[in-house]
Formats: sequence, structure tokens, C-alpha cells
Amino acid sequence: MDIEVQGQRDAESDVDTTRAVSASPALTSVLEQQERTAAWLARRTGKSPSYVTRVLNGERRPSDAFKHRAAQALGVPVSLLFPDPREEVAV
Repeated sequence: MDIEVQGQRDAESDVDTTRAVSASPALTSVLEQQERTAAWLARRTGKSPSYVTRVLNGERRPSDAFKHRAAQALGVPVSLLFPDPREEVAV
């Protein structure tokens, strides 16, 4: 049985060492709506295309700086792109 574990990180690379629990669906959606690419977002945020792709795929947790730069580049609030799971209401 494959069990997902959230929060295990490689201390040196700050990369999740477990399979991603979730990707960034809101970020992906906004990029698609604005007809932007991961490469475009990488240029606008000063990150590598690999970093952005890994964030989009849920393989890397985005830094706070990246969250703010991405939101600014896309003209949307940070909370729209990266909702705080602690604030989600159970339905």
C-alpha cells in the first residue's frame, strides 16, 4: 500500500522527499486563463523554468517570495493562487 506523507523535506535542498500531496491547481488555472506559460512565469519571478514546473506539479513547495512574485506578475492576490489550507472550511 502506498501512503502519502505530507511535510517530509530534504533539509539541504528544501524539496519534498515524498510524493506531492497536491499541486497548485489555482496557479495552473490562472496561467491557463491568462494564456501564460511556466517559462513566462519563471522569467517574471526570477526563478528557473524547472523550479516553476516543479511547483506546478506539486514536487516543490513554493517559497513565500515566489508566491508574492507570482501573484504580482499575474495581477491576482496571493490567497487566490495559494489558499491557506488551514482556512478551508469543511463542507
